[in-house]
Amino acid sequence: MIRFAKQTTARKAKTKDVPIISIILASIIVVMLLAQLFKFEELSYIITAFALPISSDFSSIIAGILVSLELFSLPFILSMTLSPLMRIMSMIFGWLVVTFWLFVSLWLNLNQVTNANAGIFGATIELPIGWWMLGFSILLGVLTARVSWGMWPITVIYNKN
Repeated sequence: MIRFAKQTTARKAKTKDVPIISIILASIIVVMLLAQLFKFEELSYIITAFALPISSDFSSIIAGILVSLELFSLPFILSMTLSPLMRIMSMIFGWLVVTFWLFVSLWLNLNQVTNANAGIFGATIELPIGWWMLGFSILLGVLTARVSWGMWPITVIYNKN
């Protein structure tokens, strides 16, 4: 017998500002995603130029994973009808995107890597590396935290015994 995941609607937002914040966050992620996908073949070269503490052979894999995480974080942010597990995974994917960009922005600034492109918007929109990246990553983190809190997908059932 095959069982399919049951789709559920998203929980109602805790406050009135959460849907507005989620649209803002989704818009930022969509712009990042489209800019990265427009010149996707160059994204792996940009990641290689970050001089991350990993083998440069994995830059293509990281580029593919990053774009996939950004794409699959959108269903939770946009309150789409999903299975409960996918809703949780989508929220986690959003946090992984924020964690990646926080790590990269700290790495590039603390190690004084001087590339021509910060990579947040891929090779489509070339932006210089700087402390603005950390501010942008923190902004993504704050928006993601607010949306995650406002639309928390996990319900806890307490036993009142």
